[in-house]
Amino acid sequence: MRLEQRQDAHGSHYVRPPFRADDYRVTSNAMRGIMNWKSDHMPTEALLEMHDGPFAGWRQISRFERGGKHWVRYFNASGEYGVDVELVEAGLGEVVELDPKLAYDLAVANDRTRTDARVVQE
Repeated sequence: MRLEQRQDAHGSHYVRPPFRADDYRVTSNAMRGIMNWKSDHMPTEALLEMHDGPFAGWRQISRFERGGKHWVRYFNASGEYGVDVELVEAGLGEVVELDPKLAYDLAVANDRTRTDARVVQE
């Protein structure tokens, strides 16, 4: 999702268009990039911490338990999408795309913390 840059009496700002699910889905290239690491035999925690690993450029949002499994949630602010990754002993466990509405909500929350520009929702 790309923010639209606009100008008004208060100066330059960005506008976040109304929610459209397709704008907040993980791109096939991003998912392919993650899945290329799935069979790696490094300890999972080491993979997650790599600066050039499967989540380079992603931000870890939280860790939680669901269905008796441990998960970590990542958000990619530049693409405005996210995934939940099952924590396993080595490699990557199940990788699940975030619901687009949740990804949108995370993007809006991210807008509120921006210091480089103001963002207005349409």
